[in-house]
Amino acid sequence: MKYWLIGYDIADDRRLQRVGRLMEDYGQRLQYSVFLCRLEPHDLKRMRRRLLRLLNLKEDRVFLLPLCQECFCRMEQLGRPLTLHIDQDYWLL
Repeated sequence: MKYWLIGYDIADDRRLQRVGRLMEDYGQRLQYSVFLCRLEPHDLKRMRRRLLRLLNLKEDRVFLLPLCQECFCRMEQLGRPLTLHIDQDYWLL
């Protein structure tokens, strides 16, 4: 299982809402369009397929940044606290 930082910029409000709901199935929202996910390879593949069905690739953009365990553990946060529940598997399908 690997950690992923996933963010997106979606041009259309309706697609934006759909992508947000889809991402809630896979991880925890850190910012409006940024999620932290812990995914098995098959879950990552399924998420990509589902995203591709929603996106307009000429207008929208999604980035997927893999995080190693060390990077995840060294993550820092400034400002309002956020409790991470990333070790829970409840969002994996």
